[in-house]
Order: sequence, then structure tokens, then C-alpha cells
Amino acid sequence: MPPHAALLDALPHRDPFRFITSVDTLEPGVRASGLWILRGDEAFFAGHFPGQPTVPGVLLGEALAQLSGIVSHCENRCDGRATRLAQVNIRFRMAVVPPARIALSSRLVRSMGGVALYDVSASVENSVVAEGTIVLGGRGEA
Repeated sequence: MPPHAALLDALPHRDPFRFITSVDTLEPGVRASGLWILRGDEAFFAGHFPGQPTVPGVLLGEALAQLSGIVSHCENRCDGRATRLAQVNIRFRMAVVPPARIALSSRLVRSMGGVALYDVSASVENSVVAEGTIVLGGRGEA
């Protein structure tokens, strides 16, 4: 497996829009697990919601899509192929408040051409907070 920094650099995302702190396991083209660590001082918490910070569901979905992108990008040696988010179907089970260590997982279910379906989930302290599917497509596909 490539070094941690190389896995994150395989993504086109950079701070402040990278929502994966570390990649813990990777089977290229198959599955990955990672972590998003939130301290509570991230800028988006100032408006979501003042005095009662809550992790925005859309950012949790983006974190899962980014991890799925790593599974996809690293199928052929982390080659940096561009993919885009084509569909999100995630159920949010409970709110996440900072500080939090969000465990992320993504598993390729199937792919056809340049489109791939992933089962994804996010957990905090062994409780599932979000789960569902994400579809990624190559540039101009999906």
C-alpha cells in the first residue's frame, strides 16, 4: 500500500475540502477504511450551528465519497484518474457532534464501464451514524 500521504494526495481535494484524516486500510479497487478527526474548531461549525455544532450530513457524505474515490483511484497504483460524484443515497442515523473520530468505510459493490457503486458507512464509537450507497463516475460518464 502506498504511504498515507500518497493515498490522500491521490484525491483531487485539498484543504479545506479534504474530509479524510487518514486511510487505515486499502484493498485497491475493492475496499478502504479511514478516519475523519474533528476537533470542533473547523470553520464550518461557526455556522452549523452556533453554540450547538453538528457535523453537516453533506460533509459526512463527501467524506465517504472521498474514501470511495481512493478505492477507485488506487485500483491502478493511485494513478489520479478523475472521478466525480454521480449519486448519493445515505441514511443518517444520528447527529455527530465534535470532537469526534468518525470511522469511514467504503466497499465496491459493482462497476460497469466507468461507473462504480459503493456501499459506505460512517461510525462514531462503534455506533453507525450514516450508511448507504455512493455512485462515482469517470469524467463525462454516469
